[in-house]
Amino acid sequence: MANAAPHLTLDITGMTCAGCASRVEKALAGLAGPDAVSVNLPLERADIRAGVDPEAALAAVRAAGYGATLRAGTAAERRAQCERRDAEKRAADRWTFLLFVMSALLLVPFLVDMGAAMLGYGHGALLSPRVQLALAAPVQFICGWRFLAGALKAIRLRIANMDVLVALGTLSAFGFSAWRVFAGHADHGHALYFEGAVAVIAFVLLGKVLEANARGEASDAIEALGRAQDTRVQVFREGVWAEAPVETLMVGEYFAVRPGQRAVADGVVSSGSSDMDESLVTGESLRQPKAAGARVIAGALNGNGMLSIEATAVGEDSTLSRIARLVETAQVAKAPAQRLADRVSQIFVPVVLAVAALTAAAWWWLGQPETALLAGISVLVVACPCALGLATPIALVAGTGAAARAGILVRDVGALEAAANVDTVAFDKTGTLTEGQPRVTAISAPGVGPEEALRVAAALSAAGGHPLADAVMREAADRDIVAAPAAGLEIVPGGGVKGDVEGVPTLFGSAGFLREQGVSLGVLEQVIGRDPGFGEAETISWLAGGGRVIGAFAFSDSLRSHAEQVTRQLTDGGFRVLMLSGDRKSAAEAIGRRIGIAEVKGGLNPGGKVRILDKLKAEGRVVAMVGDGLNDTPALAAAQVGITLVGGTDAAGAAAGIRLLRPDLRLIPTALTAARETEAVIRQNLWLAFIFNGVGIPLAALGQLTPAIAGAAMAASSVSVVLNALRLSRRRYDQAIRA
Repeated sequence: MANAAPHLTLDITGMTCAGCASRVEKALAGLAGPDAVSVNLPLERADIRAGVDPEAALAAVRAAGYGATLRAGTAAERRAQCERRDAEKRAADRWTFLLFVMSALLLVPFLVDMGAAMLGYGHGALLSPRVQLALAAPVQFICGWRFLAGALKAIRLRIANMDVLVALGTLSAFGFSAWRVFAGHADHGHALYFEGAVAVIAFVLLGKVLEANARGEASDAIEALGRAQDTRVQVFREGVWAEAPVETLMVGEYFAVRPGQRAVADGVVSSGSSDMDESLVTGESLRQPKAAGARVIAGALNGNGMLSIEATAVGEDSTLSRIARLVETAQVAKAPAQRLADRVSQIFVPVVLAVAALTAAAWWWLGQPETALLAGISVLVVACPCALGLATPIALVAGTGAAARAGILVRDVGALEAAANVDTVAFDKTGTLTEGQPRVTAISAPGVGPEEALRVAAALSAAGGHPLADAVMREAADRDIVAAPAAGLEIVPGGGVKGDVEGVPTLFGSAGFLREQGVSLGVLEQVIGRDPGFGEAETISWLAGGGRVIGAFAFSDSLRSHAEQVTRQLTDGGFRVLMLSGDRKSAAEAIGRRIGIAEVKGGLNPGGKVRILDKLKAEGRVVAMVGDGLNDTPALAAAQVGITLVGGTDAAGAAAGIRLLRPDLRLIPTALTAARETEAVIRQNLWLAFIFNGVGIPLAALGQLTPAIAGAAMAASSVSVVLNALRLSRRRYDQAIRA
C-alpha cells in the first residue's frame, strides 16, 4: 500500500454537472471526511486535505464512475502532466465542436420545415417521416451518444445527473416518433417530435462549446503562471556556462537570462544590466530596471540586456510557484453559497424526475397523451442543474484570476467573503503608509557619545526584522562603525530588543518597553525635549545598558506615494479609516494630518492594536487591517481580513488573507472592489440559475415549452452564468489603478 499523503490533488474526468461533483466529493469524503474534500467542477479537480492513501482515493473516484489521475509531485512532472491534460482537453473540445456542427447542420432542415409549417404549408411538407427519422438518428446516437453513455453509467451507479435528464428527454421524443413512423401512424410528419430531440442535443452541445471556451478564459491567470516557466536554463557550473534542466538548478548557483527570456527562479543580479517586465507576477506594467544587486522574481520577462543571476529560491520555493499555489487555493475552495448550491443539486435531479413523471401523468389523466409526453420531456430538459453547479466556482476562478493579474492575491474564500463586506480599514503606519525605510535623524547620548551609542544599538539591531533596526544598521555602516551581534538576542514584538553587549544586559526599544523592564528614562527625556531633531521625529527609540538609559535615537520616514489619495478614496467610498501605530501618538497624528486620517491611535503595542480591533468588531464592524511588520501579525490575524504588502515579513504574510504583490497602496481599495464584484457575480449567478429553473419548470409542466425551446433555455442558463462570470476574468484592475 502507498504511504498516506497529507494533501492530494486529483484531476477528474467525466464530470458534467454539479451532481457529478457532489458524487465525487461524497466518494472521497468517505476516506477523508466531508470537511477535508473540495471538488471544483470548472477546474475538474479534487483536493483532499488529509492523510489518505493515493491509490484508495483514485479507486474511490473510479468506483463512483469517473476518471482520476494523481497530480504529479515535482514542477517538471506537473508541467508535463499539464501539457498532456491540455492536449487531451483540446482534443475533447474539438470533438465536441464537431458534434455540435454536425447536429446543427442536421437541425437546419427541421427548422426550414417548421418555417414552412408556420407559413401554412403544413407539417412535414418538406420532410417525409422517414427522412426525418434518417436525419434525427445520427444526432440521437452519434452526437448524443455521450449523454446516453453517461446516463447508462449513472443508472448503473444508482445516481441521477444531467446526462439522465437529457437522455430520457431526447430518447422519449425520438423513440415515440420512431414508433409512429414504423407503425404507420405518421402522416407526413404529423405528431412527430424528431425536431425536439435534435434541437435539444444541438443546444446542449452548443452550451458545452461555449462553456469550454469561457472556462478557459476564466482560468487563464493560473494557467499563465504555470506556463511561464521555461524547461531549460543556462547555468554556470565548473567554470563554464552549460544548458541544464530547470529542475536541476540549485540555490546559490548562477543562471543566465537572455533578452526575451523569463527568469526561472528568484535571485539577485550578479552582473549585467537590463529592465524586466514583472507584470505577470506583480501586475505592474512598467518595466523595472535591473543591475548588480537588484532582486529578480521568477517569471519576470527580460528586456534587451543579458543578466547573470544568483538563485535564491528555486522550484516550489520561487515567488511564481508560491503565487500559483495561493491562487489555486483560493480558486478550489468553497464559498458558503456554493455549499448551499451543492446541497440543492444533490436532491434536484431526483425531484425533477418526480415532477416530470407527475406532469406526464396529469396531462395523460386529462386526456392529452401527446401533451403529456411533450410536457414531461420539456421538464426533464429545462431543469438540468448545470448552471447551479457552475454559478459559484466559475465566478471564483474568474474573480481571483483577474485580481491576481493586477497583483492581488486572495488566500482563500473566507478572506474574499470578508473583504467583500469590509466597512472599516485600519492602517499600520511604519512600512505601510510610510516607505518603511526610516533613517536616523538624531542621536542623543550625553554619557557615552553618539558613536558609542550607535555601536551598542547596532549590536542589538543585528537580528534585523524591523525597519528601525535596519535604519540603525545603515547609519552604522555609513559611519564605518562595526559591531558584533549581541549575545542572547530576544525580540519583543511591538516593544524592542534585548541582549548582552560585551556582558552588559542592554535594551533598545520604545519608552514603554524600557519602563516595563524597570528602566527610567530620567533626565534624558527632558534633554531631548529641547532638541529640535527629536521634536520633529516620527519615532524615538531608547537605549539602556546595565539598568540605566544611555541614549535616544530619533527616526523619520517618508510617506508612500498615493497614501493621501488612497485614504481620501476610502473615506469618500464610505469606509471608516483609522491608523493604529506603535509610534508616538504625536508622530502618528502628524502623519494622519498629512494624509487625511482623523482617527489615529498611537503608542500601541500589538496587544493594544488587537484590543481596538476587537472593540470595532464588537460594534458590528467588518475590519480590514493593513500592515507588514512582525508586530502587525496579531492584528492582521485578529481582523476579519488582513492585508499585507510585498516586502512584509513572512509572519505578516502568513496571517494576512490578502497579499499585494507590489507596494502600491492603490491596490487596497482595488482589492476591496474586486472582492465585492466577485461576491456580486456569485449572487447574480445563483439568481440566474434559480430563475431559469424556477420559471422554466412550471412553464414546461404547463405545456408552454416545447422540448426544443426547453433545450435552448437549459443551454442558455449554463452559458449565461459562465458569460456573467467572464466579465470578471476580463476585468483589468491594473488599468483602473493607472487611470
